[in-house]
Amino acid sequence: MSSRGRSYFPASSPPSPSSSSPTRRSTGSSAGSNLRDEDACWKRLYFKEKELNSGINKPAASTLQMGRGLRRVGDLWMDLPCTVLLSDQYILNKEADLVDPPLDCDGEVDENEVEARTQCKRANDFINNTDRTIHKFLDKVDSLADSPEESKAWLKTLQKGADNARAEDTHKISAFVATALNALTGPLKPDPVIDSESQENRHHSTPSSCMKYGWIQLFSSMNPWASNRGLKHDLCGLLLCPVKLDWDDEEVRNNVRNYEEGFKLGPTARALYTNFTGDPTNLDAGYLKSKLLLKLYKFIFTSPSSAKSVTLEESGDENTEPLSASKCRRTSQSSSHAPAKKDVATMLNMNNKVTPRSITYATVQLLFVLSSMEWWGSEHEGLDFYDTYYHIVDHFEGDHNNGSEDLLKWWHCQVFPQAKHSATTGGARRARKLIEEQRAARSQAPQPTS
Repeated sequence: MSSRGRSYFPASSPPSPSSSSPTRRSTGSSAGSNLRDEDACWKRLYFKEKELNSGINKPAASTLQMGRGLRRVGDLWMDLPCTVLLSDQYILNKEADLVDPPLDCDGEVDENEVEARTQCKRANDFINNTDRTIHKFLDKVDSLADSPEESKAWLKTLQKGADNARAEDTHKISAFVATALNALTGPLKPDPVIDSESQENRHHSTPSSCMKYGWIQLFSSMNPWASNRGLKHDLCGLLLCPVKLDWDDEEVRNNVRNYEEGFKLGPTARALYTNFTGDPTNLDAGYLKSKLLLKLYKFIFTSPSSAKSVTLEESGDENTEPLSASKCRRTSQSSSHAPAKKDVATMLNMNNKVTPRSITYATVQLLFVLSSMEWWGSEHEGLDFYDTYYHIVDHFEGDHNNGSEDLLKWWHCQVFPQAKHSATTGGARRARKLIEEQRAARSQAPQPTS
């Protein structure tokens, strides 16, 4: 019996029928109508427990389908078979890694070894995230330890599902971001407008063609509108420009577009800041609180309809209050009486919580579709997507006090305002515990003598 579930039975098979138990519920008399078939009760409990502990209550999913969330909440870049091996190294060498930092032959800190240890830790975090996303993932990996070829094939199939989902997201996000930016007015109004549809997209936009050709093969240029974006487009260039640089200065723009030293792009792009501006002397202020980023996150993880509630041109971006829980419910109820389709966050078991890796995923996707890069890669136009991804991961998960916990709370509030705070849950349980404590105290108190 699995340790994950509660055990009703001491044996691995249902109990044998008791001779004293009726084989059917009696319906002949008023007294007999209250009799229950105890054998049937035991059997139902047994098979329900077996179902819960074996996971057979979950609908069967293909390996490709199971892997779809791994890039979104796990890791955007790592190769899954290699990740398992790096995680193994981290577990076996964890105690050694906790001692003094590695030194080279000159007694200096060995930066290469530090980076190798960091990679192992990231791999282990990825594996743990995957185990939360895919039911009994680690059990499956360990069961295939004696079959390396089968293990590698299974992991590669999971990874293919993850890469397919990433490509699908990129294709949808490209059009979504263009539409959102084209709606801007005033000084941010794009000129020319950003392409949001192409002949390739119109030709292959139907679900049947997507299923027929497969996303990876279909979109060999995964950002089919890239020629109308990137640094050569004034608005996209502004949003990709680091906050410390003045994009309005023509000389600065030319230096950025020519990838001059000191003018490289990076993780402090204006697109990630409140109102697309930031303080060069305080890069944490307003960081990762862009409404465009928030709008895109909702588009990916909750629903396109929820993203409509985020308006880019409202002032007070950073302190805007999200919809109240009651308003969210009213909006949801009035929009449709049809059964709600599960969103990505629900399917990935995010439990109404925003995760650092999901924010980072949305961030890199945003920077990618703003660029003129035509297919997934680690660097383009001076912007290193790989370093940017892990910079933001470390921003949340690193050992430093940079306000990332408050930032994560802000994201929870913006994306899942209807989720109850832990302080508001369990009220009945706490009240019951208090009553029991008071009763126990009264029972132990000396009784007054008559």
